[in-house]
Amino acid sequence: MSNSKINDFTEVLNESIKRVNNNYFILPVSAGLPISRERVFCYELYHQIRCKIMVDGIDMTIHAEVDKSGGAIIKTKRKPDFIWHVSGTNRNHVVMEVKSAVKLRKDQLKKDIETLNEFITKWQYKAGILLVFSDKNTEAIKNDIERKVSWDLINSKIGVYLGLQTGIQSIKRQNQLGG
Repeated sequence: MSNSKINDFTEVLNESIKRVNNNYFILPVSAGLPISRERVFCYELYHQIRCKIMVDGIDMTIHAEVDKSGGAIIKTKRKPDFIWHVSGTNRNHVVMEVKSAVKLRKDQLKKDIETLNEFITKWQYKAGILLVFSDKNTEAIKNDIERKVSWDLINSKIGVYLGLQTGIQSIKRQNQLGG
C-alpha cells in the first residue's frame, strides 16, 4: 500500500482513532458489564475521520456503508463499512471493513476480506484495510486476529490492523512461508 493517497488515509485513520473515547471502544451499559459494539465504534470513528479531513483540508470523502447495488458503475450487494474516494468520480482509493476483537469470528473476517477483495479487483479500489478494534493491547488479541484471518485471501493490497486508542498497529502473518 505505497500510494500517497493510501498513506494519507492510513495517517488520517491513525490520528482519528486516537480521538475515539474509550466509551466507543467498550460501551458502558446500565446493567452488567460493558460491551463492544461495532456500529457504535464505527459511527464515532467516522465522525473523527470527517473532522480530521475537514481540519486538514484533504480533498477526499469518507462514506460509511454505501449501498452500491443500484450504482451505474459499481453494482454489488456488498456494503463495506467505509470507502475513501472522490465522490462522483471513479477515483476509488481505500475500502475498509471493521470488526470488534471481542468474540471475533473467522467466518465474519472471511466475508469482510472477500468484500475488500471484490472492491479492489472488480471496482478498482487501490487498497483495503481490515481494522479489528480493541480497548486492550495484548498478545492474546493479536494472536487471535492472526489465527482467525484467512491469510490465503489476503493480497498485497490489503492491510490488517489492530485499532487501539494509541493508534493502529499492523498485524502480519507469523510463520508465513517465504516471509
